[in-house]
Amino acid sequence: MNIRRLSCRFALLLLPVSSAFAQFSLVETGGTFRTDATNLAAASQGATAIGFDELGTPNHHYIANVNDGLYGNYASWIGLNDSISSTASWVGVRFASPVSIGAFAFGRDNLGAFADRATVAPYRIEFTTDATVYTDPAAAVWELVGVIDHTAAGTPQPHLRHLYNLTTAEPLTNVLAFRLLTSSGMTYGNAIDELEVYGSATPIPEPAAVATLLGLAALALGALRRRMQRH
Repeated sequence: MNIRRLSCRFALLLLPVSSAFAQFSLVETGGTFRTDATNLAAASQGATAIGFDELGTPNHHYIANVNDGLYGNYASWIGLNDSISSTASWVGVRFASPVSIGAFAFGRDNLGAFADRATVAPYRIEFTTDATVYTDPAAAVWELVGVIDHTAAGTPQPHLRHLYNLTTAEPLTNVLAFRLLTSSGMTYGNAIDELEVYGSATPIPEPAAVATLLGLAALALGALRRRMQRH
């Protein structure tokens, strides 16, 4: 078990929750795809990447990149619109069949090479149960889950992957599509390197369990240091 990862999660839980995270609970910064749950947004699971527009440079920044299973700038999406007054750029995934959602994750560049375009504008998190999304995603009725504002003070490493548990009053069920909206495109929007969606919330270790693990790690480190001092 990765004690450093657990300690980071525990530290994040102690941070005050801002209004920007009213519908979400941040449980991990960085990290990678969950191994205890299926990523419902993955193309390998039958999900289809959808969006309003794409910058689409010769090799990257396409809508299809948002669920290709790859992290990094060169596997990311950026919207095309270049005016904050234009229609919002957005990207998301459409599921092959209705799903329930308990957690989601996304980042700008989880490889850490590019830290720009992560705090340019807030993200609106939306979902739909409207079957119109299969024929005309823009015309579907979308419902707001909440807003994530990485411009807020105290957001840890906003360009890295952030994993959230949903804390909505009612579970999100019969969801046909899930998306992220930005204020616009190239200038005022954000980059997304991967969107992950999970049917269950991420298990959070109890504080007592974390303390025990940290204590064991400290004992092991002390023993190692004493052993090295003998040589």
